[in-house]
Amino acid sequence: MTGPLAARVQALERRIAALAASQAGGEQFIPNTYTVDANGNVSVTGINIPAGTSTTPPSQDRIRWLRQSDGAVVAEIIGFSSGGAEVVAVRADALAPGDTSQSLLDVLDDQGTEQGNIVVTQTARGATAQVLLTAAGHTRTAVDQLGRSDFLVLSSTELSTVGTATITWPGGTAFSNTTNVALPGAGGNVFGIATVDGIAGTTDAVVMNIHTRGDGTVDLRGKTAGGGSPAAAASATVDYLLWGS
Repeated sequence: MTGPLAARVQALERRIAALAASQAGGEQFIPNTYTVDANGNVSVTGINIPAGTSTTPPSQDRIRWLRQSDGAVVAEIIGFSSGGAEVVAVRADALAPGDTSQSLLDVLDDQGTEQGNIVVTQTARGATAQVLLTAAGHTRTAVDQLGRSDFLVLSSTELSTVGTATITWPGGTAFSNTTNVALPGAGGNVFGIATVDGIAGTTDAVVMNIHTRGDGTVDLRGKTAGGGSPAAAASATVDYLLWGS
């Protein structure tokens, strides 16, 4: 309904709502705070929704999107307070055993180009499930249904540390030496990776390896690719990542 008649109907509806509110002792209706256009678009100045008291609050405590064919819930936002925790949940609901459900948190730039997102998705009751992170076109898997990740994952019982060490060689000696590094708090097997961040005193490439000692420490071992001896003192700066227990 559009035109003058629609405006009159809306005005009448507002008057009826105001009258009902005043008679019931409720809040007075304030014009221009709630409007519905001819296409059904609703504009309001604020929405207050009662928080649920459990992880499955009743429908009136949720914002839901319903499938048009049958009214089934396909997505919802739920806010609830339960057990000393206040939670907001954004959910996508699969409606059949083989369906895919997906939640997306997305950011766009001023030209409407997607620059980053977090995607949580599952298919066929968890046969496949992933948490994906994307920034400026670079996508990484945080974790999937098998526990795999594009990032180093340490269990709650393992320790880890990062740091920098220096390996030095006196002039005229074989370009191979060792520096012992400890993982704080560890007393058993420690593993790691190390990369050369800088070399001084030689132009030869440096090869790194890590020796696990079984006592909470590792030996960072470096040598020239060709095993040559520098004429003068040389050194290599090494960045390392260690983990263990």
